[in-house]
Amino acid sequence: MNRGFVVWVTALLLAWNGMALIPTNSSSREVYKQSSPKVRHSDSLPRVTLAARQTTNSASLRRRGAKDIGNIIYSSVSADLWIISDQCQTAQCKGNPSYPLLTYTSPSFHSVNDNQTIFNISFADSTGVSIFDCIVRLVLLKDIYYPKGASGFVAKETVQVDSLAMPNQTLGLVNSTNVNLGPSVSGVFGLGFSRLSQISSLVPEASPFVPALVERGVLDYPLVGLSLTYDTSGTLSFGAIDKSVVPNVSLISWHAVEPFSPLPGQNASTTPLYLDWVIPLDGIVVNGTNLPLHSSFPTITGKNPLGLLDVGFTGISGPYEDVAAIFFQLDTIRQASPGVWAVPGTNVTLQPIDFLIGPTEGDPNLCLSWPIAQIPPDDDGVAWHFGTPFLRTVYTIFSYGVAGKEPPLIGLYPLHNSTTFTGNATILSSAFSSLSATVETTLPPVLLPTPTLVIPSYIFNTSVTPLPTFGQILPIQSDDGNSSYTPLFTRPPDASPGVLLLTNVSALPTIAAPPSVSTVVITDALGATHTSTSTLELIPTRILGLPPGEYTLNSANSLLKLGGLAWTFTIIIALKLCPWT
Repeated sequence: MNRGFVVWVTALLLAWNGMALIPTNSSSREVYKQSSPKVRHSDSLPRVTLAARQTTNSASLRRRGAKDIGNIIYSSVSADLWIISDQCQTAQCKGNPSYPLLTYTSPSFHSVNDNQTIFNISFADSTGVSIFDCIVRLVLLKDIYYPKGASGFVAKETVQVDSLAMPNQTLGLVNSTNVNLGPSVSGVFGLGFSRLSQISSLVPEASPFVPALVERGVLDYPLVGLSLTYDTSGTLSFGAIDKSVVPNVSLISWHAVEPFSPLPGQNASTTPLYLDWVIPLDGIVVNGTNLPLHSSFPTITGKNPLGLLDVGFTGISGPYEDVAAIFFQLDTIRQASPGVWAVPGTNVTLQPIDFLIGPTEGDPNLCLSWPIAQIPPDDDGVAWHFGTPFLRTVYTIFSYGVAGKEPPLIGLYPLHNSTTFTGNATILSSAFSSLSATVETTLPPVLLPTPTLVIPSYIFNTSVTPLPTFGQILPIQSDDGNSSYTPLFTRPPDASPGVLLLTNVSALPTIAAPPSVSTVVITDALGATHTSTSTLELIPTRILGLPPGEYTLNSANSLLKLGGLAWTFTIIIALKLCPWT
């Protein structure tokens, strides 16, 4: 029996696994900064690599003219860049590459307030214990659980991502953390909005890395593109869209990012409205059956639930009643614990590389499966969290907006429209071998009762109605005379807020990775032609642990490998055609 999950949406977010491309120009801009004390973060994060070659899933972030910092974790639900220093003595820091405060004096290092500006960041919400916490602690990722955090101080340093350097970039140097970064990982690189930045709230003139690139006009356009795959061939692009993944940019559907009101006590006139890469969802179709979705706060955020694109989440979660409705459409399901279901591993034809968490200990014919139910709901109205399983099915563009002219947008380009797995046997074998033999979960002998759901109080100011504004980046006159980006989207006459049209498709910047195969045609003395092909190795600027000068930059475009094969659940997502598509 064929089984298929389809989610109809009006907007969605981000993920991991690839190579980065950075076109550049030379104008400058200034960012509008107003931070929020609320910080969202996932418990597990994909690994980002900041130099690429075909034989590795990792590379390095480095300080200009000095040593490599190390590999970093890429996050779409945080904004700051922070790395561990050699002053960090917690167990999670030991053995990992660190910023050498004690052993090296960097000429480009600048202290902030004599290193007395304390940096503290916590990940996710540690209030209560949800089923997401339980499955992370007890089932899937036993070494990663709430609460997590990092502390240190704020400083400035020249940070370079291959050929793209940012002098005096404000970052956090961490001397204590309980975040399990993983081998050879040195910190976290955020791609979120400035409102999420802890550092911007401490140092008013500071901007996170990506908004800083936009401020200075370094990028061709204020966007980041991401392609995730089942292997290591994905791409991350800064300022342009990878045309090797998206051959026809006119087929991208564009979705307005959901704005959020200020927190109680915040100034509504100065607090940016955009907080997370969140979009509204329309519905779910399971085996041809339309299932309604439920908003956590319908009278506040509207009848459509909100979905967060979270590169750091290795699964999918949603409201209990919606997730239960999905599984009730399937045969022979078992509820393993409140909000977690097991499905027959032989009858479901969705890609097993995506939706199965792993076989249960009590019955190897049953596997725990995504999505899981989030109990209780989040207090910000975000009902669904879409991680890498969804993000592997689309090419995702995060457009930060143009001040006064264009709001933040998410572009989605479907990479396939079939539920048939197209990966090779090697990918499947590797994925299965990465799983534990069984998941330590004992299925209950009786049906579990429906949990009592307690809806929390809405965290944002309900007296302020957020409306989409046109970008957070305030343009200033730059050195080369360019005062702002030219917007590519316009609002049609009499259109409602957020409805935009891409008016100039050809102006949307694109870029492609350097060729990975070289073809040589030789004509010999007798006139015969001989053709040979060879694979080209992409050489990064530096390899972690090797001295400066060992490698040379081979391209003006920076290459970024996003490593890690995730074993998660994919809901096949089809996009509803929107008025601004």
